[in-house]
This record gives sequence, C-alpha cells and structure tokens, in this order.
Amino acid sequence: MNLKSFLDWKYAIREIVLIVVGISIAFTLDNWNTNRKLRNSEIEILKELNETLKADVADLETNVMLLEKCNFGIQSIINSFQNDLPFNDSLIIHFSMMNVNTMFWRNDGPYEVLKSKGFDLISNEKMRLKIIDLYSVKYRVIDYQETILPNLQSFNLLQDYLKTHFKKSEQPNFWDDFSLSIEPIDYEALKSDAEFRFLIEQVRFWNKRKIWFYNQTKDVILELQKDIEKEV
Repeated sequence: MNLKSFLDWKYAIREIVLIVVGISIAFTLDNWNTNRKLRNSEIEILKELNETLKADVADLETNVMLLEKCNFGIQSIINSFQNDLPFNDSLIIHFSMMNVNTMFWRNDGPYEVLKSKGFDLISNEKMRLKIIDLYSVKYRVIDYQETILPNLQSFNLLQDYLKTHFKKSEQPNFWDDFSLSIEPIDYEALKSDAEFRFLIEQVRFWNKRKIWFYNQTKDVILELQKDIEKEV
C-alpha cells in the first residue's frame, strides 16, 4: 500500500469515527430531551394528583365527623330511653342528626389523565402501584359501602319511619345547617318502640362500617401523599 492510499484510509476511518460519535451524541441528547419531557409530565401529574388527594382527605374527614355526630346522637337517644328520662330540647339536636347520610365526592380527573397517558409515566414502581390500588380498589370499596343495599335500606326505612312519627321542630339545628330539625310526635311512646330502636341501631352499625373504611382510606392517601411529595 502506497502512502496516498494509507492516508486516504486514515482519513476515511477518521470521518467514520466522527460520524458515529456525532450520531451517538445526537441520540443521547434526544434521549435526554425525551426523558426530561417525561419527567416534567410526571411531576406535573403528581402535583395535580396531590392537590386532588388533599381535597379527598378533607371530604373523608367531613364524612367521618358527620357520621360520628350521628352515632353520638343515636347513643344519646338510647341512653335517654334506657334511663327513662323525660323529653328535653337538647334531644332535638340528636334526633335531627339521625338521618345524616354521607357520600364520598372525589375528583378522578388527574388519575384518568394518567391512565390515558400510561401508568408507566410514574417512574417509581412502588408509588405507581399505590396510586392504582387507591383509585381502582380502595375508592371502589367505599363506593360499595355507600351504596350496598342493606345500608341504603336501613337509611330509607328510617326516613319512612320519621315521616309518620316525627314533626318539624322550631328549634334550629346547630350541628348541621343542611338538616331539618325534628322532634318526636309522641316521645313517651317512642321510648318503648322496638321498631325505632332497631332502625337506629342498624343506622349506627352501617355508620361505623363507613367510618372505618373512610379512615382506612384516608391513611392510605396520607401515605401516598408523603411518597408524592418526595418525588416532586
């Protein structure tokens, strides 16, 4: 091989190396840009999820508060009956809280957006599984508890009973601005009414179930929020 041919090969090899290096750099930059965009999208969706989860926690806490007030009122009524106490105006508050029912109102928008983009957008596998479990399992369990037939039947049967055995009270409901103040038409007869006692016991039982599921779900959300805050 003469000197000219050797120099031509050396030049060609150098050009090939430069081209390969250039392609590699371009490919690396493209991957970096793509990953940066994906990471930005991930952070954005996690922030949106976190905001809706805050609202979900607040709604769950409100529901628990209302149901606990309802159960406290039911227990106060039972205590009054058991001790054969006379009617007094303070019982009106407790009677008025008996017919409280709750529904969990949540915003699934950010989760639906994530589902449409693909769950793999969440790079942390453990957190990704927690998000899916919360929306596809835990929230559905709450929906089931709120709409399960015995729960609705107990609530509806109590409503029917109240229509015939209670009347509107002039005393305002200090615990709940949205509930009507009511008082019994015949308090003394109500004391020994087994049907009424059964109905309020059933309502209290289903309230306790809902409270338990609300609190369990709230704990799951709070743990997930900690994970999200570490990521963003």
